[in-house]
Amino acid sequence: MQHKAGHAQTEAEVNKRLLDRMLFFSDAVFAIALTLLVLDLRPPEHLEASIADTLGGMASAFVSFINSFCLAGLWWFIHMRVTKLIQIFDWPVAICNFLFLLTVTLMPFAAALLSHGVNTGLVWAIYWSVNLGSSATLTLLVLMATRSGGKLVGGTTAARRYFNAARTFSPSLCFAAGIFFGLKAEVGLAQWAWVPIPFLLIIMARLQRRFA
Repeated sequence: MQHKAGHAQTEAEVNKRLLDRMLFFSDAVFAIALTLLVLDLRPPEHLEASIADTLGGMASAFVSFINSFCLAGLWWFIHMRVTKLIQIFDWPVAICNFLFLLTVTLMPFAAALLSHGVNTGLVWAIYWSVNLGSSATLTLLVLMATRSGGKLVGGTTAARRYFNAARTFSPSLCFAAGIFFGLKAEVGLAQWAWVPIPFLLIIMARLQRRFA
C-alpha cells in the first residue's frame, strides 16, 4: 500500500515537472519572439536632415512592430487563459502546443517582411496567413485540452468547450479576410483586417456567459 502511494506521488511529481516545463518553454518562446520583433527598428546609419524625417522613413517598421507586438500579445493572453486550467500533462496537448509555438516563432519573420513591403498586397496575405496559423493551432490546443469531458482541466461541458474553441478561432475570420484582400491587392482593406478582432472576442465572451 505504501509502495503504491509512493508510486502515485512520483507520478504526480513527474506530471507537474512536465507541465511546468511545457509552460516555461512556451513563455520563453514568446519572450524571444517579442524581443526579435524590435530588432527591425534599427535607425539608419546616416541620419537625414531631421529626426522627424528619419522617423517618418521608419513608419512602416513602426506599423509592423506595433501590429505584431499586439497580435503576439493577444496570442499570449489567450494561451495563458487556456493553459492555466490544465492540471494534467498530456502528450497530444504538448504536440499541439508545439505546433502553436511554431507559428509564434514565424511572427518576427512576417513582421520583418511587412516592414519592407507594407504597401504590397501579397506581403499582407503572408502576414495574415501566419496569424491564421496561430489562431488555428491555438484552437486545436483548446479542443485537445478539453476533450473527454475536460479531464485535463478539471471538467467542462460540451457547450463551454465549443464556445471556447469558437472564441479562440474567431480572429481567423479577420485573418482570412486579410488574406483575401491581400491577394486581391486591396492593401487598404488588408491592413485594417485586424480591427474587428476585439469586437468579435467581446461578442463571443458575452454569448459564452449567456449560453454556456
